[in-house]
Amino acid sequence: LVRLAVRQDELPVPGICGISTIKPKTSSLGYYENGTAKFYCGANLITAKHVLTAIHCVVGNDAQYIRIHFALHNFTSNVLKPENGIPAQRYVSHESHNSGRLTNDVAVIRLQVPVAVDNLKVGLVCLINSASSKLKYDDPVIGDPNQPSSSRPVELQQVALQYADATYPDCKSLTHLLNFVKELSKICACGQYQRVCNGGPLVREKSLPDGTEYFEQVGRGVS
Repeated sequence: LVRLAVRQDELPVPGICGISTIKPKTSSLGYYENGTAKFYCGANLITAKHVLTAIHCVVGNDAQYIRIHFALHNFTSNVLKPENGIPAQRYVSHESHNSGRLTNDVAVIRLQVPVAVDNLKVGLVCLINSASSKLKYDDPVIGDPNQPSSSRPVELQQVALQYADATYPDCKSLTHLLNFVKELSKICACGQYQRVCNGGPLVREKSLPDGTEYFEQVGRGVS
């Protein structure tokens, strides 16, 4: 996983990962300079010490200034501070990333200290494995909504959408100005008057044989 940044045996299995008492809300990644947040992105916790995010959220930036905020969904200046986040130790980017075409826009961040996972305020997302079923057209997914800066709320949001392969007309109509999105390595998340941020974690809900529901990472949304 991203140049073996995380060993396969470190990843939890469904029933340990993916369990939440509420519908999933993502963690927040903030980049700070002189104590001021310069930008923030969505991120998902995949082990107690590893976070999955998009490369464009971290590339070219010094890991020492990255903080991950868990169980923090309010984005007022009073709470979005470096001391409230867990510092990054380093990050590893996908070796085949293409910034111009947003190909393989994936990075794994290793934290300086592990996060306390309680499946109440903080939980792990499950990653797709060989037993995972393939996404089908119109399957429901959950992601971060893409909103203009002028109207962004102070609380992290999520939106229920439907999956569409990059070759489907629904996706093409949404991305007629972004031809690179139509590559087969991309996916779309569609909804009426709704779209997902290109960098926000995209998950789907699944069930174990005993009926236990869990959430699985399916990709990074491209609106």
